[in-house]
Amino acid sequence: MTNEKLEQIKKEIKFPKELQPENINELIERMYDKDNKKVGRLAKKEEEKEEFKTGLITAAKKAIQIRNKADQTTTDTKAAREDRLLRVRDSNGKATAR
Repeated sequence: MTNEKLEQIKKEIKFPKELQPENINELIERMYDKDNKKVGRLAKKEEEKEEFKTGLITAAKKAIQIRNKADQTTTDTKAAREDRLLRVRDSNGKATAR
């Protein structure tokens, strides 16, 4: 994970900055994955370890998942439209699968 992505996730954590430990980077790196379901499973494991507060783990998990969703969105409008078009009508009016 790059430092830029780490900083973005740290900014999105909704937890008081005064209560965040110095080793929050370690928590984020342990929980980070592109698959949001896996992030949830890793968060459960971190809660069982009880090394960090449950609220901080939950906030970090949500921040990682939000960042993943933002990274996966299509920014190109043409590509988004192509994803929506599942069927095309021909000149006879018959809908055919694309």
